[in-house]
Amino acid sequence: MDPLATISGLATGIDFRDLVNQIIEAESSRLEPLRLSITESQEEVAAWEEVRGLLQALQDATTALEDGSGLDAFTTEILGLSPSLLRATASADAATGRHTVRVLQEAQREQLGSGLFASRSTALGVSGQFILGGRVVDVFAGDSLQDIAGGINTLNIGSDPTGVSATVTGSDGAYRLVLSATETGSAGIDVLDLSGVLGSLGLLDGTTTAKNRTSGGFQTDGFADTTTAVGTLLGFPGVTPSGTVTLGAGASSFTVALDLSTMSLEGVRDAINAAASGAGASMFASIVTDTSGGETTYRLDITGTPAATDDGAVLQSMGLLEGGRSAVSQVVQGDVLTTDAGGTPATAATRLTNLFNGGSDAGAQVGDTLTFQGTDHNGNAFALTHTIQGGDTLQTLITRLDGAEGFNGSATVEISATGQLTATSATAGASLLSLEVFAGNEGGGILDLGDMVVTDAGRDREISAGQDALVEIDGSLVTSASNEISDVVQGVTFSVLGADPSSPLEVVVGRDTEVGVASVQAFIDAYNAFSQFVGNGIDDLSENRPPLAGDSILRGVRSRITFALQSALPTAAATSFTRLSDLGVEITRDGVFTLDASTLQDALAQDAAGVERLFSAFGVGSSSAVSFLAAGSASAGTYDINVTQLGSSAVVTSVGFGGTYVDDGTADTLTIVDDETGTQYDIQLSNGMSLTDIIDAVNAELGAGQSQEITSEFTMYSNPPANAVADASTPLEDLRDGPGPDAGFVAGTEFTISGTTAEGTAVLETFSVTDPATETFGTLQAAVQSAFGAGTSVSIVNGQLVVEDTSVGESQLSVSIGSDVPGNPAPFGQMLVTQQGRAASSVVAEATGPELTIRDDGAGAGGGFTLSFSAGGGDGTGSLGLSAGAFVGSDVEGTINGEAATGVGNVLTADAGTSVEGLSVGIGGVNTGAIGSVTVGSGILTDVTDQLEELLRFGDGQIDGIIKRLDASVDRVEDRLEDREARLEDRRQRLIAQFVALEQAVARAQSIQEQLASQLATLPGGN
Repeated sequence: MDPLATISGLATGIDFRDLVNQIIEAESSRLEPLRLSITESQEEVAAWEEVRGLLQALQDATTALEDGSGLDAFTTEILGLSPSLLRATASADAATGRHTVRVLQEAQREQLGSGLFASRSTALGVSGQFILGGRVVDVFAGDSLQDIAGGINTLNIGSDPTGVSATVTGSDGAYRLVLSATETGSAGIDVLDLSGVLGSLGLLDGTTTAKNRTSGGFQTDGFADTTTAVGTLLGFPGVTPSGTVTLGAGASSFTVALDLSTMSLEGVRDAINAAASGAGASMFASIVTDTSGGETTYRLDITGTPAATDDGAVLQSMGLLEGGRSAVSQVVQGDVLTTDAGGTPATAATRLTNLFNGGSDAGAQVGDTLTFQGTDHNGNAFALTHTIQGGDTLQTLITRLDGAEGFNGSATVEISATGQLTATSATAGASLLSLEVFAGNEGGGILDLGDMVVTDAGRDREISAGQDALVEIDGSLVTSASNEISDVVQGVTFSVLGADPSSPLEVVVGRDTEVGVASVQAFIDAYNAFSQFVGNGIDDLSENRPPLAGDSILRGVRSRITFALQSALPTAAATSFTRLSDLGVEITRDGVFTLDASTLQDALAQDAAGVERLFSAFGVGSSSAVSFLAAGSASAGTYDINVTQLGSSAVVTSVGFGGTYVDDGTADTLTIVDDETGTQYDIQLSNGMSLTDIIDAVNAELGAGQSQEITSEFTMYSNPPANAVADASTPLEDLRDGPGPDAGFVAGTEFTISGTTAEGTAVLETFSVTDPATETFGTLQAAVQSAFGAGTSVSIVNGQLVVEDTSVGESQLSVSIGSDVPGNPAPFGQMLVTQQGRAASSVVAEATGPELTIRDDGAGAGGGFTLSFSAGGGDGTGSLGLSAGAFVGSDVEGTINGEAATGVGNVLTADAGTSVEGLSVGIGGVNTGAIGSVTVGSGILTDVTDQLEELLRFGDGQIDGIIKRLDASVDRVEDRLEDREARLEDRRQRLIAQFVALEQAVARAQSIQEQLASQLATLPGGN
């Protein structure tokens, strides 16, 4: 371009750039209506989004009233001197009332502790077997404490856990194996020592006591029947207890050979009675029936002195005896003292002046001193000095140490058979008992009673006893294995937090009228906010009028809702209240609803069900054969029900079952798949099982729901020196997952916590370490708990993170924990599913005469179950008389008011497109044909709910449709505006080009003129 053209109007004197801008601006003003249209549409969209929010709040408040969740709330109050002993919570199905409660005993889990060992990882040289929770634990000579704990924990997972976990605790060369029951309750830890392993480990004391004492003797545990071999009922794989036991005491005792691999409960009874009769003993055995919780078991009851000596763990296997768990007293002991160079052990009668040390005369002299310092079991210190007198013996020292200036009866002092001064605590259990002896040897001797070392550490084998919660509720004694009691008072769960029989409590359950008032007030507030929005600017005719002022759709919605709220309930509802005004809800002249809270509180106190009926749709069946479930689109009225086919359950019954399952020694497996959930249940069928045995086994497996449980792969330890299992108090900087270096958690370390909740909602949170010295494993546990929320329980168990769904049933819970520590991206290993969540099945087993029947408790073609069999050794499944295959039920068929309906199970629902679409009724009874009718009525919020659903429905709701149309309009106008603006820009460039060409032409003309003028000036006479 010519340089002259870069300066607008240099040649022509015309500012053509400004002129072009004015031209374009004038033409651009013609596009202002398009811009204004876009702005107005966008403001309308924003206004409709605001309407959506207001109506969503109204819908939420409406739903809480219509479904009753905002009204069915109850409070609990604990009255008494010690309210902290108990917590009570009430659900929506509770009832108001007062309950007197005394907490007599808190449930706790049993814990057993072994003796002390120098190492957690060194082979113990102990081998044998023991039974834990019905499972065999094998211990080998090369196993360490940690190996044994690992073996125990391996058996505590899967579908048949032992209910016992193990860990190794301690430090500095004093380690012990600790067994902990998974659940609280008096059942405690079911443990049976088959070969002395538990005695060698110090978990049991080698004695036995009667396990199930009675007023006249003792009993066995309960068994499923009396004719099957006891060993089969016990189910110990590879273990068949047998031996010759002794029953009774003194001259009336006798022996009897028992082989549980062949003897049934009846056989054991007969063998005992025959042996007692032959020995002339008065002991007598019989079988008694025990029915509890709908389950019948059988016990062998022995009348007579409950004394017995076991052999081969026979009596312990049956539950007549159990291994002793007595506490151990602390023992401290000095060096060996002798009376001569030959090593004859000293006795209490040995003179002090005659003592030898290490084969040499100690040379103790009259006048020499001995100083004793020590502490008793509780740590109370003492000190005494003894000056040797002529004739003093070791008994002289014992007497002073036993007396008031020494242990004062808190310990027993003696000289052992090996000549050692020994002090034993009079109280068993963890102890501070200690003793030191200092010989003065003022006469030049070498007397030394030695360092008094702990030879037996005081400890409790039973760290805590398993016990049930014992609570008296309204005069009835309630026993519960857990501290949660929810099956005594309907809708109320009691949580035992402590115990004090002398402190009765009163639990007051009341209706939480404040929640009901708040719910109604929330509805009123939501309606008033929407109404105010609709009315805002309706009379404003200025240019600042709100976008939706006077909108006919919104005014129509408000009018319909207002009309519904002022309507009356039909008399068919038969309630105490027919209008909102009966609850204290009134409308002012300005169209604003108000609430008199006291009137509503009185109404809730008077008739809460009537208040709920005012808000909700209702229906009433004409007979017990018809029950109302849902109104659907049916308007108020009465509708006839006609049934052509009743719903039925999936069912199969055996044919020709002989009463006893016939097989070899290896159990077969019956697999039942609940087709509704897809969950598989496996039942073991063993030789000799009776019909009752099989029914019990099937129902026990089908009825066992499980919650999903996820456990970290690695066990975390405390550092240094990685010999104690980490717990919640372990600082993050001390965590390690084994004997290697620590986990590397420092300030700034970031953990990534991810996965899915039980419902499948994605979880992704981070936790950054601020101070690894003060933040602990428990801090990280709390971060994981926060990430997954209240539906999940996060704990630290034996050094592992455990994340559990708090609800029983199928679960999508998954967990992953990573870190940004270099080289350690998964410091806790994989998070493994250690228990799969599953619900209890609706399939049950029962007897039909002598045959086995398996049926689905629910009716319908959508449920049912599939049976299959797998043989263990030989195949005994043919003796059961059941065929493998899929079994389904049928759905109810019929019509509602003569219109088509679809049945699912025993529920009949009117089809889509009919005049009563969605009307749903439950069908009972045994008759088909015209079985009755259902009368449907509407609560005052039913129409409100329908309108809000129509407005807010996602995708095709009315508001979504309006917003989509507005957005589409904005897009079209924006496209037009963009096209027009592009054209204007083209015109600008063309005008500029034209003016530039003009400028260049003028510049050239001026240049020629100047050249001509110059030439003319040089011509003669040019002046």
